[in-house]
Amino acid sequence: MIQSVLPGKLSAVIDASPKPALFGGRSSDVLNTHYGLDTAVMSHVERAWEGPDAAPETEETTTPPPAEGEEEETVEHESISTPSPCWESALNALERDQLKRVRQKVIDELGLPAEAVSLQDAAIVRQVMAAVARRAAKLSAVAIAATMVQTERAVLGGEAPPPAKDGEETRIGVAVDRSLIEHYPNFIRLMRESLRVLIGEETEQRVDIDLAKDGSGVGAALCALQAVKQAELRGKQVLSEQPEAEDIPEDLSEDTPEDVSEDVPDDD
Repeated sequence: MIQSVLPGKLSAVIDASPKPALFGGRSSDVLNTHYGLDTAVMSHVERAWEGPDAAPETEETTTPPPAEGEEEETVEHESISTPSPCWESALNALERDQLKRVRQKVIDELGLPAEAVSLQDAAIVRQVMAAVARRAAKLSAVAIAATMVQTERAVLGGEAPPPAKDGEETRIGVAVDRSLIEHYPNFIRLMRESLRVLIGEETEQRVDIDLAKDGSGVGAALCALQAVKQAELRGKQVLSEQPEAEDIPEDLSEDTPEDVSEDVPDDD
């Protein structure tokens, strides 16, 4: 939903809700700035959720947002000092600590007043951002799988790939750029989960994923290098197909094309 809202209009969407959906209907300058809620904020929120001693992330968050029937009727939003007994009482100690860290990170990163951000808000923000990151990881895995299928290093559906060609490495190196793989916790794990679905576990285990610094610049340089190598290879092939000078008869090698056509005897 946020992606479809023009910058500066997010507060209007929050205010238009019959009941405040997040932050008690409050907004901030950061929220209404283009790229204010970007991948850097996503990474900070996820690191706050993980924490130094947090349990590993599961497929689905254990702290879902409250159901519609569980919300109180009052329009005034609940702060952390007035927790919802229907929802926060179900949190265990670990989940509560995780959400407190996320809540503080949301306050710091988005410039919201502390009284406007509840633990429920923190749970919703973290769950939405985790869904966006998982979607990005799946799309990245699709790009990797498509490249491997195109280069005949993998087969969609998990079937066994064709045998490696002579001199071809059995390991497959993949470099990924941008901030999510560098800063978002467990992003590579999410990519590998999708890769296993697309090309099978056996092939996925042969893939080495690493971070690429300045992927756009390095990628352009590698493409140019490969183009030069291909041109050189084609040039060598053309030269190898031409006859050597010593194989050409001396009387033909010194004649002009007009002379050659006159000196060559007819087949008859």
